[in-house]
Amino acid sequence: MANNNNLDIGLWDIQFYKLDENGNELTNKDGSVKLFTTRHDFPHHLIAELPDHEDLEEIKDETSTNK
Repeated sequence: MANNNNLDIGLWDIQFYKLDENGNELTNKDGSVKLFTTRHDFPHHLIAELPDHEDLEEIKDETSTNK
């Protein structure tokens, strides 16, 4: 595997949810939490710049990362 000095960090997937002033999640009609993503023109690179390599943990369940 490559040395971390030779690697950049990218963003694979991101989801958000909204909370009201009481901390309750915004929900769909069926009661599930309503999920949101960012617009295509959102500056995603800013989020990817936040973690250092030491902040990341590998996801061992490969089925959840291959979309």
